Amino acid sequence: MTTLEQIWQKMLRDRELGEGLRLMRMALVNEQQAGMGRRSMNLFQRLEALEEDYRLMCDYMLRGYQDNDKEEVYGQLLLRGYRIWTDMKLCMAINKGQNAFAEAESNSLDYGCSTEDIREKLENYVQESALLNLMEPAEKTEKSHRLADDHERYISKLFNSIFVSTQWSSGEGDFYGDLLLSPTIDVNDARILTSAVMLACMSFFDYTKWLMLIRVYQYSDDEEIRQRALVGWVLALHAEGADYHQSCRKVIEELTANETVAHELLELQKQMLFCMNAEKDNETIQRDIMPTLIKNSRFNITRNGIEENEESTLNDILHPDAEDKAMEEMESGLRRMTDMQQAGADIYFSGFSHMKRFSFFYTLSHWFMPFSLNHPAIRQVTEKLGDSKVLNLLFTRGSFCDSDKYSFALAITGMMERLPVKMREMMEAGEGLNLTDEVQPDKSSSYLRRMYLQDLYRFFFLYTRKNDFNNPFGSLYEHPKLFFNSQFFHVDGIAKQRLPLARFLVNHHWNHLIDNILSIELCGKNAEAYHLKGLGCMANKDYDNAYLYFNEVVKLDEDNVQALRCIARAAFMLHRYGEAAQHYEKLMLLEPTSAAHQINFTLSKLNNGQREEALQQIYHTDYEYPERSDVKRMLAWVLLNSERLTEAEKVYRELVDVEKCSTEDLLNLGYCCWFQGNVSEAVQYFHQCKLQGTNIREVFTEDESLIERYQKNYVDRLLMIDIVENDSYQ
Repeated sequence: MTTLEQIWQKMLRDRELGEGLRLMRMALVNEQQAGMGRRSMNLFQRLEALEEDYRLMCDYMLRGYQDNDKEEVYGQLLLRGYRIWTDMKLCMAINKGQNAFAEAESNSLDYGCSTEDIREKLENYVQESALLNLMEPAEKTEKSHRLADDHERYISKLFNSIFVSTQWSSGEGDFYGDLLLSPTIDVNDARILTSAVMLACMSFFDYTKWLMLIRVYQYSDDEEIRQRALVGWVLALHAEGADYHQSCRKVIEELTANETVAHELLELQKQMLFCMNAEKDNETIQRDIMPTLIKNSRFNITRNGIEENEESTLNDILHPDAEDKAMEEMESGLRRMTDMQQAGADIYFSGFSHMKRFSFFYTLSHWFMPFSLNHPAIRQVTEKLGDSKVLNLLFTRGSFCDSDKYSFALAITGMMERLPVKMREMMEAGEGLNLTDEVQPDKSSSYLRRMYLQDLYRFFFLYTRKNDFNNPFGSLYEHPKLFFNSQFFHVDGIAKQRLPLARFLVNHHWNHLIDNILSIELCGKNAEAYHLKGLGCMANKDYDNAYLYFNEVVKLDEDNVQALRCIARAAFMLHRYGEAAQHYEKLMLLEPTSAAHQINFTLSKLNNGQREEALQQIYHTDYEYPERSDVKRMLAWVLLNSERLTEAEKVYRELVDVEKCSTEDLLNLGYCCWFQGNVSEAVQYFHQCKLQGTNIREVFTEDESLIERYQKNYVDRLLMIDIVENDSYQ
């Protein structure tokens, strides 16, 4: 355990301030000897002041004075200890070097820069930008370039200064809150600085920074700033140490009393889930959509330009209807991608992830920079294309996040000279892009928030120093960080949003997330809550609790088919086959045309030792559904378990012929042969199973009771395994 961890354990977890202060002094002395830098003096001064106040408190007690406020005072001292501990962590991270924090420290504003200097610099930029309109074109261009270059460098330094700033005082929080809400600074500056505060608070939780983000979210007139602040204060709660500030929960409780805020948080959680599913969405696009688009493309890109595919021309002659069919397939694929995007999927992540190697993205602040055609980094493309319609249409109408817009603009810069003349003319005219001036850009809060989340997702997965940050996303399938799970959101305002979120999860087949998000106590004891909670348990293979939840649903609605299916399945998985059979029997009455219920009823009866009842039922089902292979398969299995080997073998041979050697059927056909004494033929079938990836040793263990029923002991099993696995016997 490191000294920092010991301090956290003693001072902040165990609330032992005295021991925590001793450990803190030891850590600071060691770090100072290693060369902590300009911040060490301030930390020592704050530590000495805290030590003195703690000594006074102890002395007060020693003198026998009674202090009714000592618990509150002690808590305040602990909070000061937390702030010093957090700043120590930041200083040590900077002192290590070769990381995002050290890099930001070396590229930040001068340490003595005052808040008034910052305000003056940002306001002067707005005034100087306005004055450019009064200048002559030639002078204006030179002046605007110089102004943009200087301002971009300044904003980057200011971003870094905020990112590596220590715990803010209330005065600093008020200053930056006023600044970001001020109409006298450029709106893009306010947007990127909001992101700087977010990144700082996510790295080292600061309650004052967090409150400032709340304030900006509540009172900003710019919707994009509001959404950046919303995402910022929510994601900051994932930071280490956030749970030390229990007052956050009270703030959130007051916020979410407003239904609009609670609904925005629900939408934010849904959008984060889509971000976390980006890799799966990409797999779907690459596997199911792109092959169709590529196959049906009529053109090839060559060094001489874009040319029509000769095969397509010949195909038009030989198969005149093929073009219409190919076009329909392409349109279907494009519609599917559009539907995915409109539903919230990040369909561009994979494509643009390969376009983040430009030097532009080595600068930390650029990942959070609102897109602007005036940014110095893309000056070349604007100069080459001039007033090209393509830039304005693509970047104001296209559904790309800011990070991808910069990627695209930088890529265009490098490829403009290599484009065919006609294509360049089309791009300059904005033709063929299906983007028109009549289509207004989406400025809804939902859209702006989704684009910002996509920017953040790219940063946390693609930035060269991404490992220096706590990634708030991760995978949907590996411990996802869902803020609805946080203790801070166990409040009344969010309780109403949990059922809609659970429904959303079911609709997108993310049932494994329901159990943690949904709380019966918070959502109320109603049939829908029990049902959704049960689905979550089923997805996580918690069949005991699933059975209990679905049992509650059936109590409230005894003919609920979905609940009966689930409780029957849970009972079966718990080896309560008699109960499972009863539930399936009721389902057979409610849905008499369902072969699945009859199959499951048969299997439950068989596993419950009621072979004759199982056989009678499956004969009846086979008569009703003579063409269904799943019914035939169950019939063969019941016959095999009922020691009617000849009949079972006959059915399995039919299945193997029809199903083209299903592994399960081959295995069971092998059993039929083995149990009837046809060992050599059984070995052939088992060997085929092995070639298809079946572990014969494992399946023999699983089917031990069946094998023993036919008087095959462990020696028989071992010999058969050895023969099948040893090719020399074949």
